[in-house]
Amino acid sequence: MHIRILSGRVFINDVNEFVKRLQEISAKYEISAQAFDAMKIAGRHHLELAVKKALNSVEGGRNISRDPSMEALLYASGRRHISKAIEMGAREGENKLAVMFFGNNVGNLKTAEPEMKQLFDELDESLLELTPDKRSCIMGFYNITDEELKVSGEDKLADLVNERVVLLELSK
Repeated sequence: MHIRILSGRVFINDVNEFVKRLQEISAKYEISAQAFDAMKIAGRHHLELAVKKALNSVEGGRNISRDPSMEALLYASGRRHISKAIEMGAREGENKLAVMFFGNNVGNLKTAEPEMKQLFDELDESLLELTPDKRSCIMGFYNITDEELKVSGEDKLADLVNERVVLLELSK
């Protein structure tokens, strides 16, 4: 499995049209793709772990969704319910997004990349980094308490998020 991740800023007038365009690109190149609110991403490893867990779940017949990209969203969000997981997706208005696309054919990913880049108004790879301005958003979304972070250590926020990704499998 090969994974590509792009991040940047985009203004979305109609989220359904944005998702439709993402799905069209995915179908054209026979890949899977998902958009994530970059403010809820605890680093590149977070998304890579989510897609690996999602694909293992699909291969093992333990998946919640029939769509691998939606399964990746469920894992990345650490939530079992699609209605809750989509809170981590694109929304109307100004977005800081990460778009992850993946598939078995690296050539298809490379060929799809220029079209994926066109989804953004401005690319910004730094949006994938776990920065202090994301701290409260991530803690709120993943229900990480101050006490939990204090015990684990301030530098372990990404590890706590990744723990939620892994624990989703146990809650099925």
